[in-house]
Amino acid sequence: MTSRPDEPAPGTDDLGLGTDHWLSVREAARRAAVDPRTIRRWADTGQIRARRTPGGHRQISLSGLGTAYSSAGRRPATEAVDLDPVVEIPRWGDQAALWALWQPTRRQSDDELGELRIDIDACRRALTAIEIAINAELRRRDDAATSSDEDWSGTY
Repeated sequence: MTSRPDEPAPGTDDLGLGTDHWLSVREAARRAAVDPRTIRRWADTGQIRARRTPGGHRQISLSGLGTAYSSAGRRPATEAVDLDPVVEIPRWGDQAALWALWQPTRRQSDDELGELRIDIDACRRALTAIEIAINAELRRRDDAATSSDEDWSGTY
């Protein structure tokens, strides 16, 4: 069993430590909420670390998946949830403030850190979408107030 010079040997990461977790194209696509063709394209263009099994199947590095996923700016397809951001975001913010000094430990695997990075990116995108919706609503209200003021200006 041989590997190409530009690919890590099967079962190892680039450092030869065997700590990285490798996913099938289908599993990587599911975790990143993208089409499997996107995963293949990212692998072909070097955006994510990938290798081929002896049978010719691609395997995708979990630790590298979060980087490609976040740089693509993709939003995962999710089901609507019955949570009110007005209630939940302040509660989450109180908890998140306690995490500011957190540092990963050596015992946390590449898998855990890679998945955490993907989850953080998903949170960031969700909060950005909420912020955009809030800004749009505030602009709409400002525009409505301005047009309402103009309607009253000539009635004296």
